[in-house]
Formats: sequence, C-alpha cells, structure tokens
Amino acid sequence: MRNVYLAGVGQTAFGSYKGSVEQMLLDASLEAIEASAIGEFSAIVVGSMSPESFGGEAYISTKLVDFLGLT
Repeated sequence: MRNVYLAGVGQTAFGSYKGSVEQMLLDASLEAIEASAIGEFSAIVVGSMSPESFGGEAYISTKLVDFLGLT
C-alpha cells in the first residue's frame, strides 16, 4: 500500500448555481489549488452526485481536466 497526501480541497456552495458547470468546477478547483502547498499533482478527484441525472452534464472530471489544460 502506498501513502496518499491530500494536498487541497475546494467546494462550491450547495444549492442552485448561476454559472456554467465548467465555471463551478473551476471555482472549486482553484480553491483546492490555492489551499495546497504544492504545485504539482498526480491525481484529481471530482466528487459529484449524479450530474447526468440532475444537471444533464456527463464526464465532468474530463471537462475539468480539459478546462484546466491538464493532460
């Protein structure tokens, strides 16, 4: 088993969001990056409750990686 380090966490407010899904993902991501003391990441984890069912959006983690310009 290998050790895992949680570098930073970001979260948007619960409830209705006025912006796009991409902007919501960016807001939470930038908060997590700013909370982190490191500048390089080996993984990104996105937690969301059924975005396809509730918001009509799929593949949000892929959208986030594309939006942040990561490969």
